[in-house]
This record gives sequence, C-alpha cells and structure tokens, in this order.
Amino acid sequence: MKLTITPQDFVKSVTMDAGWRKAKIKEVTREQNKEKSGMNNVVLFEVENGDLPNNLPDLREIKQWYSDAYPANWIPLLEALFDRKFTVESFDSDFEFDPNTFIGTYVWVEISREPVLDRATKKDTGRLQNGIKMFMNINNSPV
Repeated sequence: MKLTITPQDFVKSVTMDAGWRKAKIKEVTREQNKEKSGMNNVVLFEVENGDLPNNLPDLREIKQWYSDAYPANWIPLLEALFDRKFTVESFDSDFEFDPNTFIGTYVWVEISREPVLDRATKKDTGRLQNGIKMFMNINNSPV
C-alpha cells in the first residue's frame, strides 16, 4: 500500500496562530449527537489563514457544533451576523431563523489554539487544535 500526503494536506494539519481571522460560512449540516439522544447543527467555517508559501491554499476549515437542546449557543454568531446585541428584552417573542441562509456570509472569528485532550483520560496529548472563541460582524474591525 502506498499513501500520499500533499502540501495541501500538510497545511490542513498545521494549527493557526490564535487571533482574529475573516471566515465564510461554507455549509450547515445536521448530525446526531454523541449520546444519540438529539441532533446538532454543524456550521463549517472556511477561515483565512494568511499568506502561505508555495501558493498553498490559505483557507482552513473549522467546524462549530450547535445543539438543538441548547439553541442559545447560536446567540454569539447571530449577534455577529445581524450586527446587534441581543438582550432579554429583545426576546419578547420567538426568534426563528434558517441557518442555511447564512451560507456564503462572512464574519470575523477569533481563533483559539488549545491542547488536544485524550478523550478517556482528559490528559494533554501534546498536540494543539484550533477552535473559534468569539465572533464579530464583518463590517467591524476586531483590532
């Protein structure tokens, strides 16, 4: 058996530095949660990584999960998309939205760089992974 790792594959494995980056919502899918007791919405962000050598792609993909059991997790992303702060008073009635309408929309994301923990022991594996800490409307400057 022969396997090939391309320069593009390698770029996907390298963690980005922490900080603000421009990101596009690439797709929204649904999947069953780990416990098989409910559903999650999975938002795939295409994050700009900056200029890389050798004409390598400067985009990275990061997934963010939103549980149907806790829909309030959407609020930070919704605040960035709608460029408004939601308050208790602003929720005097139900707020309905279709996440698929956001596909192709850009937001600023604050990228974190955190240790990967072993699922069984919860101990640090020595590897790092990227995640999204915070969102901001694309028309605002994060720095």
